[in-house]
Amino acid sequence: MGALDESDPNMPPSLIVPNYLNSMTNCLGKSDYYLLCCIDECEDLMGQLEREIAMPAAEPQQIAALVASMPSDTMDASRNLSTGLLSRLDAIAERHAGRVPLHGRLFAQWMHHAYPNECQYPQPKNVTTFGTPVSLSKEAMRKIVNESTVEVDELLVDNYDMPWMDIEKLLEEHKQVPIRSAGWGFVRYLALLVVVVSMIVSMAKMSKSVIVSLDSAKLEKYSV
Repeated sequence: MGALDESDPNMPPSLIVPNYLNSMTNCLGKSDYYLLCCIDECEDLMGQLEREIAMPAAEPQQIAALVASMPSDTMDASRNLSTGLLSRLDAIAERHAGRVPLHGRLFAQWMHHAYPNECQYPQPKNVTTFGTPVSLSKEAMRKIVNESTVEVDELLVDNYDMPWMDIEKLLEEHKQVPIRSAGWGFVRYLALLVVVVSMIVSMAKMSKSVIVSLDSAKLEKYSV
């Protein structure tokens, strides 16, 4: 299910509450067409960010200011984000040319630590074992456990450890976020102006040709 935190080998696994609450096991299958599931409170938080930013990526300072002002059921508004959270956000931006993609695994991981009771921790694919046969030998289970062990960089944030996996995964359409300079608008305006001028010149030539044709037709008529 990806709902266990096994980042500390000296401690027993702990349950990641939002991962468990939002898992498919807590959905009620009412029919073949729909399920009744717990409300994902992180969707509302992400929706606020998307409306405010209105871009697939943003600078870390903008995101930090918005998140600091966004309350949840367990987080107050106008809070001061920890140094650890801010440094992680800057690290994501450095990885993507100074901007943080909103729809990537690293930012989802960051949102989990900013809202640990609302946003799920995004487990990498090699950590969860969906689709594994029900019956396995002890050797096969031991192999899965060993392969799922990940090097975790822990950072103290707001009096709790922040497991961090530096593994990115972006939506296909947002893999490359274009950063356009201010001169791009001038280039577009100039190109549009060239197109409009070309159309006007073409229409003028057509009008002149029509006038010449009409004059020729009148001369022929009078000559007859």
